[in-house]
Amino acid sequence: MAGQIYHFPSKGACYKRRRVRVLILLLLLGACYGFIHSPFFRLEDIEFEGNRHVSCQELLGLMGVEKGINIWRIDTGLVCQRLGAHPLIEKVQVRRCWPGKLLVQVKERTPMALLYCQGKFWVLDREGVVMFSRDKLGNLSLPLITGCDPGPIGPGYRIEDEGIRAALKVI
Repeated sequence: MAGQIYHFPSKGACYKRRRVRVLILLLLLGACYGFIHSPFFRLEDIEFEGNRHVSCQELLGLMGVEKGINIWRIDTGLVCQRLGAHPLIEKVQVRRCWPGKLLVQVKERTPMALLYCQGKFWVLDREGVVMFSRDKLGNLSLPLITGCDPGPIGPGYRIEDEGIRAALKVI
């Protein structure tokens, strides 16, 4: 349509719209921040799955996480690392379950053999990790490895002796 004139909005109107947009954005960011840090995300429950030999209390102590903390502030990788340091735990997974629950799935090591050295019976898993020791054999019915000296040994140690590793592969 010929002859029509278009009027551009004034600079004042553009600045006013921009200020309104920035204000709305800041309000949304503030609301999100307030919601994330609200009591809605407070850790109320920690559920453990797969632990048979390690007690829930012991796992709680290892985690270093207390109920009531904001679930967003929990470093799940660090919690996995702390729990994985326990000699009876092979693998662990920690997940947040919204809004206020933490699910800890534990896979415990499985005893595969007994190693007799230094006057004790050391229980090993399939990877050669020492789980715990016993002074007497008791009711453990596992294959017995003797005649090897792995050097320093204790719960959580990984046996690197070739003879012991070969015996574990056969078992």
